[in-house]
Amino acid sequence: MKNTKNYIFPENISNKLYGYNNLFNNFESLFKNNKLPKILLLTGDKGIGKFTFIFHFINFILSKKDNFSYDKDNFVIQSDSTISNKIKLNIDQNFNYLGCEKTYNISVDSIRELKLSLSRPPFNNFPRFNVIDDVEFINLNSANALLKLLEEPSDYDYFFLINNKNNKLIETLLSRSIEFKIFLSIE
Repeated sequence: MKNTKNYIFPENISNKLYGYNNLFNNFESLFKNNKLPKILLLTGDKGIGKFTFIFHFINFILSKKDNFSYDKDNFVIQSDSTISNKIKLNIDQNFNYLGCEKTYNISVDSIRELKLSLSRPPFNNFPRFNVIDDVEFINLNSANALLKLLEEPSDYDYFFLINNKNNKLIETLLSRSIEFKIFLSIE
């Protein structure tokens, strides 16, 4: 089981996805065709649902063999989804979350724990998703440790860096990522 010390999962994640249907379908197509970039930087205003979007997309991918798989027709996470519940508790082997905000900064030790976790392939050979939230608040030492992970991700690792534009992003993180600028739209 993973270390849940300092694990603060975002609250109030909606089980229904609003406003991101087209982007979701584009990500699905990229993933299906093995063209989804390994390191994505999602940039946009805080509170528009970037994490919720990624949470839904990851649930869609990982819950395919779950009894309560993602409802793609309605963009809904099933309330009984085993994957969703494991992710929220940080016990799913295919999901890692590091939150970085003003009151809690990602430590170099947290990056080292992540590196250790990533050194072993998942038992189920599913893709592994690594989400770093509020990445604009990461300190320089932690960013340097993270850069080493981002330089050569494994075949099954994907990194989603969420930038809320509340602080200037460290340039080297930006240079290692494919940036998607996210705007909330009504569909």
